[in-house]
Amino acid sequence: MKRIFTFLLVSSFFFFGCAANKELVKEGKDAQMLIAEAKAAIKEAKEAGAEKLAKELLDSAESKLVVAEDSLEKKDFATAVTFAGKSLEDARAAKTKALAVIMMEKAEKEVTAAREAGAEKLAADLFVASVKDLLAAQKKNIEKDYPGVLESAKKAYEEAAEARKLCELIKKAETLIAEAKSDIEDALKAGAKKHAPELIKSAVDNLTKAIAAFDEKDYIKAIDYAGKASDDAKAAKSACVAASVGRYTVKSGDNLWNISKDGKVLDDPFLWPLLYKTNRDKIKDPDWIYPKQEFELPVTIDDKIKKDAIGEAFKYNVK
Repeated sequence: MKRIFTFLLVSSFFFFGCAANKELVKEGKDAQMLIAEAKAAIKEAKEAGAEKLAKELLDSAESKLVVAEDSLEKKDFATAVTFAGKSLEDARAAKTKALAVIMMEKAEKEVTAAREAGAEKLAADLFVASVKDLLAAQKKNIEKDYPGVLESAKKAYEEAAEARKLCELIKKAETLIAEAKSDIEDALKAGAKKHAPELIKSAVDNLTKAIAAFDEKDYIKAIDYAGKASDDAKAAKSACVAASVGRYTVKSGDNLWNISKDGKVLDDPFLWPLLYKTNRDKIKDPDWIYPKQEFELPVTIDDKIKKDAIGEAFKYNVK
């Protein structure tokens, strides 16, 4: 009987000893895992700018990590777990604070940019919302509610950015519509109704659609239609220019020098090379032109073209 009792007693000691060892091993692993997490969190906090923007929290996280590592080395696992957990909390709080400060600065700049872009007038609802969220972020910052700061500042930034972009779209649409109107007026003055009726009709139709889209606040469509209106109007004007290119019919006794001297042609005899180049398919030799030949007159003549032509005139010396 004594032998049985002794065996049971020894067995119970062995069992509880093994259980205690297992528990110690588990606590040790828990401590190691938490310390590793705390180290990673501290690194992330530093990368987020916590050394400058959340120094107190970061210092607290690092000092608690030192205690945790020291306790782990002494196999005081309970203390190691406690301080590693606190280090992890402080590191995460430091990262959140740093991100919150950065986001609030971005939100403040974006709200200012939106105001400068005219958002108070052109995108009032979005702008007011961004200002309210920015004020909320500033209040939460005073209360040290950094997750709240981050959330409100992010909303303020996004609203202000959307307001600014909306202002840019509105202004772009206004500018393109004004340009389209001007291009259509130029085309009409050039005779587009006569020489390019389909193009000018398309230009006017697209301008009408652009204005309608603008009124419906669909600024992307307004920009698209206004661009098409300008393209059509410019094409119509070009067609008018091509249709109204001046012509001259050669008379007996004419030469390039005299034709170019005519005030209705080039008004300068030294510009005869331009007449020659424009009609090279009809003029084989600038010294020889023939009655009843029909020459097209140059359309675009700038100072450089004139200078080059005069130089060529002296070179050839054609009269």
